[in-house]
Formats: sequence, structure tokens, C-alpha cells
Amino acid sequence: MKRPPSLKTLIFAIIMLILCLAIGYFEYTRARAGNARSWVYMFEWPFFGAFGIYIWWRLRNGDWE
Repeated sequence: MKRPPSLKTLIFAIIMLILCLAIGYFEYTRARAGNARSWVYMFEWPFFGAFGIYIWWRLRNGDWE
């Protein structure tokens, strides 16, 4: 029988989400300063953070095989 993810896993996922959002904001400031490539990274980092929460949610509900 598989165990659901622990509270430590949730805390780790939330910390990673916050970190990814902070990096996204950092890339936003770089993009506003003229770095064209940072516009893509500005959207990419929050997506990575949200994807981590999505994976945690799937593991929590037992949808993962």
C-alpha cells in the first residue's frame, strides 16, 4: 500500500512555489530593464512552481500510479 505524501512534502512544495514566484519577479525586473529573454522566464518560473503543487496534489489524492 502506498503512503500519501507527508506534511514535509507539502512544506517543501510550498517553499519551492514561493521561491519560483520570487525568481519570476526577479526575471520580471530584468525584463523591464531590457533583457528580452527574461520575458519568457518570467512566465516559466511560476509555471514550474505551480506544476510542483499539482504533482503534490496528485500524490495526495492517490491519482498517481
